[in-house]
Amino acid sequence: MSGVNQQNNFIFLGVALVALLLVSALSRSIHADLSVHFNQIMTLATLAVTYKTLNFGPRWRRFIGITLVLCLVLAAFAIFKSTPEVTLAYRVLGLVFFIGTAVKCGHQVLFSKTTPTNAIVGTLTIYLLLGLIWATLYAITLYFIPDAFKGLASGPGADTFPRVLYFSYVTLATLGYGDISPTVPISRTLAYLQAVTGTFYLAIIVASLIGSRLKK
Repeated sequence: MSGVNQQNNFIFLGVALVALLLVSALSRSIHADLSVHFNQIMTLATLAVTYKTLNFGPRWRRFIGITLVLCLVLAAFAIFKSTPEVTLAYRVLGLVFFIGTAVKCGHQVLFSKTTPTNAIVGTLTIYLLLGLIWATLYAITLYFIPDAFKGLASGPGADTFPRVLYFSYVTLATLGYGDISPTVPISRTLAYLQAVTGTFYLAIIVASLIGSRLKK
């Protein structure tokens, strides 16, 4: 990845996130155990791309490096003994990573000098990260409350996370097909907060981009 800088870094991360989503979707058609490993590999690859392309200072690099090492340890442990607790720990690490990356990307898009093309890709990248953040929150909710969603059975394997990803992006886009619906207060709260975020995200980010450009 030679030549990566703040003028093109979101392109690499955006491609990695799209690949992660595609692998999660395609994993439903393969064996459950293999699907978990494929998703773990793509998550690790996304972490590696983030470490390489987003240079936000030494503290950021340490954060991504530590997260990558911990994910490697959990992935290796899951090969020998996969348990719901290991999956939960993996989800929590993923949540921290997605939130931290979204915040840092938002700061660069709004307050740092970057090309218009990279800024546009950055806004799309943040949108993908928002969907991943809520999907991970839904998956964590299912761990503690298995019946938190109607039409979405919790459990190990390839089925759960791809379906919460689907529900997450449908909710973020405020489509609301109704095939999956929240049934308890915590899942309903997460769903309407995501719908509100999806509704106002584009307007807020566009207004902020225009404002920041006019000040320069």
